[in-house]
Amino acid sequence: MKKTRKIITYTLIMLSLIILYSGNTYAAKKVKNIQSYVWVKDKIVIGKGNRASLKQYGFYTVYSKKNKLESSNPKIATVNKYGLVKGKKTGTVVITKYKTDKQGRKIILKKCKVTIKKKIPIDDKFTYTVKTDETGADYISDLRYIGCETDVTIPAYINGIPVKKLDDSVFLTSKKSKDKFSGISVSEDIEKLYIEDGITCVQCIVWPLENIKEIRLPETLETLDGLKFGGCGKLKKLNFEVIYRFGIIPDGMFSSALDLDKPLVIPGNVKTIGRYAFDGAGVKKVILEEGVEIIDQGAFSSSDVTKIEIPESMKIIGELAFQNCKLKTVTIKSGDIRVGTTAFDKNVKVIYK
Repeated sequence: MKKTRKIITYTLIMLSLIILYSGNTYAAKKVKNIQSYVWVKDKIVIGKGNRASLKQYGFYTVYSKKNKLESSNPKIATVNKYGLVKGKKTGTVVITKYKTDKQGRKIILKKCKVTIKKKIPIDDKFTYTVKTDETGADYISDLRYIGCETDVTIPAYINGIPVKKLDDSVFLTSKKSKDKFSGISVSEDIEKLYIEDGITCVQCIVWPLENIKEIRLPETLETLDGLKFGGCGKLKKLNFEVIYRFGIIPDGMFSSALDLDKPLVIPGNVKTIGRYAFDGAGVKKVILEEGVEIIDQGAFSSSDVTKIEIPESMKIIGELAFQNCKLKTVTIKSGDIRVGTTAFDKNVKVIYK
């Protein structure tokens, strides 16, 4: 009797495990068939001539060939298969996501109302808090970008109130709701970022901007603290002179960033290139002008550098500075210089003049 009970119990356990395993397998298959785009909103507003993405950003966006997108009026706005909408002239359209069944019938999956305006109100692009400093003057704090355009301008003033600082959450949503999720970027497809003069601190160039191609920093920048471009691997255009003004390129500033077609020219007023400053960066040719003194540890390691000019002013080239690069030959003009034993790969020919 006991033996029979054990057999029955064992059989029930195994059946439960099989059912559970089958359920998980089925769930996994469903995850692979997630609809192409989980949209941020059911309606969006974009400027004429600008573009916007309908995608929800995060780890769960999956493109599916079965689903298609169409605009109700392509003369006003078009949409591509990845959910990128372009506003052509003012007006309103409906973007529809659909699929067809085996009988060729259209099955509507999602709709989004898109309004194209000549100019978008500031409150449709940003959320913010107005605070008062110790002198009694108002200023903008906690600025968050909530738009969906590919070309973004961050203003120095909002309704006449100054924006002084951009923290590292400018491009992250913080409000939990059905169409905004805490910690998920809504700006993955931003390609151009223009930050107006007047803003003195920028800490917002972080991993969400992985598709950024052009950035304009404010001439009024007062500090490099917190400013990072790590992961901006498609960045081709940047006003580097704003950074060079501080006389140093901070540690890790351009790690795994940049995709430069032209040589990177670092002027002589920049004395130090920090640790891993250009680690893994998309830079092929580097020209260091007379005056640069220190290339710190790992500064150009694993980068695309194939050619570099070392000036006579150079005093230190740190360990791993050019490890795993594509350099074949490097000429060092300075006689009074300390070069790390692992600064270059073993197959690199180092010539001292």
